[in-house]
Amino acid sequence: MELKQVLPGKVSFTLERLGQPLTLNLLSLEDNVWMEENYPGEQLNAVYSEPRVKDILRILCRILDIESKRLISKTNIVEIDIETGIETNVEGLSLMDKLYKITGDGELAVVMAAIFEVRKRSNEIVQKLQEKYNDQKKTEVVEPLLGK
Repeated sequence: MELKQVLPGKVSFTLERLGQPLTLNLLSLEDNVWMEENYPGEQLNAVYSEPRVKDILRILCRILDIESKRLISKTNIVEIDIETGIETNVEGLSLMDKLYKITGDGELAVVMAAIFEVRKRSNEIVQKLQEKYNDQKKTEVVEPLLGK
């Protein structure tokens, strides 16, 4: 259950019960808007500080790459009746519900660390782009003054 860089900007981690890595995309502008709309003000911080498992997994589902979503979607969920010991395949679960059943005890910290890492990398890229934009603006202002 170790975070590792898969591609620049992407984060991968493995849930024990799944046994295969899941990969997260960088946050897009649309993802940021979605988070602000669904968790306005301090609500996003509360999601992590409380922690609110279903909300954390909802955010995770939003930023999983397509192959990871397919992997979860194809996963069979089995429940065992504690009275009879009979195993039953659970059908018709949403992606998030499957992920909720797959995520084991103690793995929420790994999920949160992966989301934090994606947020950090996304913010770093935005900052670099902003710096580059600001540098270009400075050059555009300075060059006419120098007579170039």
